[in-house]
Amino acid sequence: MAKSASDLNVRRGPYIHGLLPRPFTTSDGVRLQVIEQGPVDSAITVILCHGWTMSREVWRPIAAALPDACGRPVRIIYHDYRGHGGSDPAPFGTANIERNAEDLAELIEARVPAGRVVLVGHSMGGMTIMALAQQHPKLFAKRVAGVGFVSTSSGGLDQLTLGMPARMAELVKRMEAYLRTRFATTNKAVIMKRAAVLRPGIRLLTFGRKARKTDVHAAALWLAKCHPATVIGFRESLNLHNRLEALSAFRNLPVELLVGDKDKLTPLSHSRKIARELPEATFTVYPDAGHMLPQERVGEVTARIAALIKKV
Repeated sequence: MAKSASDLNVRRGPYIHGLLPRPFTTSDGVRLQVIEQGPVDSAITVILCHGWTMSREVWRPIAAALPDACGRPVRIIYHDYRGHGGSDPAPFGTANIERNAEDLAELIEARVPAGRVVLVGHSMGGMTIMALAQQHPKLFAKRVAGVGFVSTSSGGLDQLTLGMPARMAELVKRMEAYLRTRFATTNKAVIMKRAAVLRPGIRLLTFGRKARKTDVHAAALWLAKCHPATVIGFRESLNLHNRLEALSAFRNLPVELLVGDKDKLTPLSHSRKIARELPEATFTVYPDAGHMLPQERVGEVTARIAALIKKV
């Protein structure tokens, strides 16, 4: 007899070995795929939030290494956003950072009803954490004990040049606008079936120097599997993202701020802007790394998250 996902999440005493997702259904009926691992009665739970067009799988190597880096078992949760990975597509009008923050709040209340929470967000994941602080200030103040911002931004993403000359960047923006119009109402289930087509662009825009082929291939697969209309909706939300004022909620918390100096999507200048608002944050810049720090610098990112956990 085939075993269910919940059967395969093996419990040994008060411990979950996260082998397969434990689905979570949001208040508007969207089924999210969620991985949980570690002691369910842990005083601290770490929630890892992935980036736009990515997957929970970006965090798997870090989640696997984190308990050893911390020197003790750690409860860890990481999930696919709506329209990403194995989760359901986002219903019309809900593919945005605001709804992501609502999903995160609901997930915390359902799966982590007690104890302190450490939130770590890569790219749009960091923006989702900022939105959570805005939309649920009581929950944030009561439950969140530390935050990690990995390759993210507090706003101004509509002005990106992607490291290109101005004219070329303008051409890319026009092409992107065309694709947004084309895919906004599509019924296609995925961006495309052949992820290999996406690899050159992924390599150019999201990785720094000496990117591993396996990492580029994985990122291309995650993008290819995204629901097209969902991707477009989130892209519009990224352009509208402006949460510099939300950073005031983080000033009394331990914060880790990480960025690669070759990041084209959330450039170093964006992290510096966050650092000016959070002068007590530990700010680490990785030479030659691009936007995909969770893949490009697994060991270093794991170490910084472990350091964050030890502070709370």
